Amino acid sequence: MSDLQDIDLFKSIFQSSLEGIIVVDLDGIIIKSNSASEKLFGYKAGKLLNQKVECLIPNKFKKNYESHREKYKVKPIELHLGQDLELWGLKKGGSKFPLEINLNPTKIEGKLFVIAFVTDTTSQKKTAKN
Repeated sequence: MSDLQDIDLFKSIFQSSLEGIIVVDLDGIIIKSNSASEKLFGYKAGKLLNQKVECLIPNKFKKNYESHREKYKVKPIELHLGQDLELWGLKKGGSKFPLEINLNPTKIEGKLFVIAFVTDTTSQKKTAKN
C-alpha cells in the first residue's frame, strides 16, 4: 500500500467511525473532528474546527477541565474517563448528555496533540437504571 493509499484509508476510517473522534492541541483548540463527533454535539460539518474544546463542556465542569488539562500537559498519558466518574457533554443547543472519553496523546510533526474518542452513554445509563 502506498503512502497516499494509507492516508486515504485513515481518512476513511476517521470519517466513517461511529465513535466521535476529536483531535485537540494542548491549548484545547479543536484541530480536527469527525462527522460522528459533530453529530454527537449537534454541530454542522466543520463548525468545531478552531473552537476551544470547552464549548463541549457544561459550565459547572469547565474549571475542573482546565485544571486537568494543565496537569495533562505535564504528563500526557492514555486515559479512559467516564466509567467511575460521571462526565457530561454539552450539545450546541445547550442540552447535556453523559459520555465516556478515551484520551490518547500523540505527536504529529513533533507537536503533541490529544485524540479524544467520545461515546454517548445515554442508552447504557438508561439500561443500568432498569
